[in-house]
Order: sequence, then structure tokens, then C-alpha cells
Amino acid sequence: KGFSYGPALDAALQTQQPVTVASVLHELALRGSLATALAGRDEETVYPLLRFLVRWIADPRFTNLLVEVSSAFLDLYTPIVGVSPAV
Repeated sequence: KGFSYGPALDAALQTQQPVTVASVLHELALRGSLATALAGRDEETVYPLLRFLVRWIADPRFTNLLVEVSSAFLDLYTPIVGVSPAV
């Protein structure tokens, strides 16, 4: 059975532990699966990720990784940014 990228990221986000979330994001990036984990999200699952990115991107421990994640996020979700009240 294959690894479930999206649910793994959701589980990490639910911990609300920045090191845990960053570790999962880092592993997804190493596997080349970041876009897969980010894709297909609705407002309910996009919002925790977006909130995490905004809150932690300025932290020097996470900046490089979260810039990469933010870029992938924007590639996927630019069409809905500003359209959805949550995003």
C-alpha cells in the first residue's frame, strides 16, 4: 500500500507542533511528493496549512522549507486565493 501524503500532512498539522509539521513537509519535499500532499484540498484542509505557513515562515528554523512549500501552495491555489473567505 502506498504512503498517504495528504493525510500524513493533515495529521502533522493537527498536532500543532511546528517541528512535527516541518519534519513532515521536509520529508514530503525530499520524496518529491509535496504537490501531491498539497493538491485536492478544500477550504477546511487548506486553512490549517495556510495558517501554519503564515505563522511560521519567518522563523529562521523553517524559512527555507516554508518558502518552498508556499511556492508549491501558490502554484496550486492561486486561482482560489482571495475568492474563498477562508483563503
